[in-house]
Amino acid sequence: MCESGVAHRRNGRSGKLDEVRWWIALLVGCGYHPQVALDVDAPSSDSAVADSPPTFSACTLASSAEPVAATPAFIGGSGGQPRADATCAAGELPIGLWFHVSEDGIPDHADQVAMVDLHMRCGRLTRGSDGVFTTTPQERFDSTGGNGGNCSAYFPNAEVAEVTCPSGRVLVGIDGNRLDDTLYNSVVLRCAAVAASGAITGDVVALPVAGTGASSNQPMSASCAAGAAVASFQIKSGCGHDHLAPRCAPVACN
Repeated sequence: MCESGVAHRRNGRSGKLDEVRWWIALLVGCGYHPQVALDVDAPSSDSAVADSPPTFSACTLASSAEPVAATPAFIGGSGGQPRADATCAAGELPIGLWFHVSEDGIPDHADQVAMVDLHMRCGRLTRGSDGVFTTTPQERFDSTGGNGGNCSAYFPNAEVAEVTCPSGRVLVGIDGNRLDDTLYNSVVLRCAAVAASGAITGDVVALPVAGTGASSNQPMSASCAAGAAVASFQIKSGCGHDHLAPRCAPVACN
């Protein structure tokens, strides 16, 4: 086979450059063929770039507009007096709630336990270079009840465990149960995932706040519109917490 190759090159059917390459290959093992050399595939720079995962700039998720009422607007009723709104610092969002709860049912309110003090946890959601959001818990906001006329039925009360959205999720709504005409219990948080773009997705998990009751005679729910997260809460309270109204806003990562 090598001899036929020699004859082929000597008949002048290939250029001089191929002839030189062929003679070199002959000396080291008779292995060169111009067409074979052309067919060898090498990874292209384009494919290497395509295989690289995208990278994202660091940013912090925050409200991007003035908050508006959820739909429906609140859980609980119209009793109590307006209190200071539950809000977070700039660049933070509410991520969790927990309560002080009456140890006994309230005789004037369906003999069900009621929320006496409200506690809210704020958090900062930041995006890493991999596009994943991570939540860092921040300060808490407290709103106490036990204010008004004879509140003895609301005591003693006990603090339940804090419940927060899993890391990388935002609070998008709350569920509860109205006792009769006002107050609420049986609280559930609803938390949505955040995409790498900073958009809120439809992936929502429900997290009951243990110890807030298990009543369901008058279920209520207050939800943010698609693409919005809870930015703050409006509160009414007296002896107990009567009214909890999420205020919702779209978010952006800056």
